[in-house]
Amino acid sequence: MSLLIEASDFFVRDQVKKLIKVQFFLVCIVSVCFLVFGGAVNGLSALAGGLIALVPTFLYGWRIGINPEPSPWEAYRGQIKGQIWKYFSTAIFFTFTFVIFESVNFLALFSSYIAALLVYWAALVNCTEEA
Repeated sequence: MSLLIEASDFFVRDQVKKLIKVQFFLVCIVSVCFLVFGGAVNGLSALAGGLIALVPTFLYGWRIGINPEPSPWEAYRGQIKGQIWKYFSTAIFFTFTFVIFESVNFLALFSSYIAALLVYWAALVNCTEEA
């Protein structure tokens, strides 16, 4: 049983699960590129930036998926709680990254972070094209 992304165990909806998979794939590509062309510090910085985006997305998806069939009010509260978890965990992960790593490449860190967040926009464009 996988602890990372298991819809039946964590009630993560299929859309969020797909989003997390795409983010993970993109973070891996960006991290490997920075590793190959810039060295270990750049690769680890890119990986850290990607994980700073990826883990809060997972926490948000888990939080909103706790109740599989919510009433409108419960769905709204789930969204609010999910966003709070996401913002708080993002701040914590950024803080830990800058405290733990002695040398961080900001370009690699934020490139990977932004690339992972761009997946939201791509998913939004994809959803509007299908509608």
